[in-house]
Formats: sequence, C-alpha cells, structure tokens
Amino acid sequence: MSVADAKSVLSLISAAKRDGIILFMDSGKLRFKVEQGRAVSEQWLSRIREYKEELIAFLEKDYGKNLADAGSTTIPVYSDGGKILLSPSQERLWFIDQLEGSVAYHIPMILQLDGHLDIHALEAAFRSVVQRHEILRTVYIEENGVVEQHVISWENWQMPVMQEADQPDEAIRRSVSRRFDLSQDHMLRCELLQIADNSYILSVVLHHIAGDGWSMPLLVKELIQTYQRFQAGELQPLAAPALQYRDYAMWQRSRLAQQSEGLAYWQQQLDGITPLQLPADRNRSGGWSGRGAAESIMLDEKLSAQIN
Repeated sequence: MSVADAKSVLSLISAAKRDGIILFMDSGKLRFKVEQGRAVSEQWLSRIREYKEELIAFLEKDYGKNLADAGSTTIPVYSDGGKILLSPSQERLWFIDQLEGSVAYHIPMILQLDGHLDIHALEAAFRSVVQRHEILRTVYIEENGVVEQHVISWENWQMPVMQEADQPDEAIRRSVSRRFDLSQDHMLRCELLQIADNSYILSVVLHHIAGDGWSMPLLVKELIQTYQRFQAGELQPLAAPALQYRDYAMWQRSRLAQQSEGLAYWQQQLDGITPLQLPADRNRSGGWSGRGAAESIMLDEKLSAQIN
C-alpha cells in the first residue's frame, strides 16, 4: 500500500471512529462495532464496502490494528517484575529537567481556607492520596544510561505549616518556584500558610511528570472526600486504583514498539521539513528564560462570530 493510500484509509478510519464506528479485523474478516446508542448510516455502510480491500490491507498491518482498536484496548497490570521504564512524555520532561530545569512544568494550585481547619486530618488526607497514587511518589533514576521509575514510601510525606501573616505572597512564590529533585522528591508537595486566626492559604504544587491540568480537579475531589471521611472518624483509606501510571507507561511502550511501520510513515512524511520561523517584533535572546506574560485583546462581534 502506498503512502497516499495509507493516508486516505487512515483518514477514513479516524472519521468512522468520530462517528462511533470501530473498524477491526477478526479471523481475517473486516468487521465493525458501534458505540452504544448509535447506529451505522447507509452512507457509512456504502463507504466501508467501497474501501473494503484497502481497509483490510491497512488493518492487517500491526500499526493499523493498533490505530483502529486504540479506544477499546484494555491496559494490563504490569507484573513482570522487571525494570519500569518511562513513558515517552515522561522521558521528554526528564530530559528537559536535566538540561535546563523544569520549573516551567510546575502545576500550582493556591486555595484560601477560612474557618475551622483540622490540620492533622488535612495532612492525613494528602498522605492518603500520595499513598493511593504511586505516580505521586515515583522518582526517576538513571542507571547505565537508562532512566527507570522507582516508587518510594508515602509515610515520610509531610505538609509543612508556617505562620506567614506578613508576606504570604512571597511565601507562595517560593513554594511554587522551588525545584523538584526528580531523583528523590515526592512529585506532589503542599504547604499550609496560616495568615490569621482560622484563615489559611494552601499551596499545592504538582510536577507535570506526574500529572496535568486535568489531574488537579480529580485530586481536589479525592482530597475533600478523604478529609471528610477522616474528620468523621472513618480512618480506612480508599481502595487502591486498579491501574497505576506505570502500567500505562509499559503498555504504551509495548504498543509503540509494534508500530514501527507507523513511525516510518511519519518519518517519511516529515523528512526535510524545517521549523517554521515566525516574524517577531524583536530579536530573540540567546537563551530561554521560561518567564511568560499575558496579553489581552478585544475582538469585535463580527470577527468573534467568524472564529466560532
């Protein structure tokens, strides 16, 4: 199958998936399944018949099968007992951290808490979250040129409590900008600043190697639930999740190893492409600082409607 044909078939498979249709091979035959509550239109049936031979040729390749059934594959628990390697995204962040530091990849959350606060229950709730999610207590050790994941204990995780009535903003800045040591630190840290009687600021910093912006609301939800349980005297922690991130990392690496033809396709497509150089209003500096800024502009109603 030529690159052009493969690209057309991949587009067809992707369009089908957006409409809830998963195409796959079963015992040498082309089959499909449909998401619950959706139906296959006559137009889709006609397109599948029209491209049946091309679809079969594509899906019989390993990378085709992986692309087609990616949404329905079950991630297994990694239990081989061997080295736990990093996912590609973790490798990228680890390399950036080694090269120039990774403060720009800190994900902060600052909360003001007013009223009675059970500090011991709050720290215990955080420690329970760290215990439950191994990724929050995973460190990254390089051995013989290979970086591996190692899970450390949750028991020594602590939430410092400080009196910061005079300069809370400076204390928050220090908390957010303090570097993580990826080889030994927990990837979630918290500091509680007491600024007045029954008034606190909670600084929470998550390293991007252990989570993302979507992780924070989930973390807060679990934290509140656990805090309320501990306050009510229910000291039994929540059950551990069925999967940890290391299971996903090893599953992803296994799948990528099977997609050598897909990698070759993109290498061919991107061969010879040079980075886009956009015009700027000033000369670029010699180094990267990580300091950013925000610029706000107002769009008129007509332009806004065109964008939407």
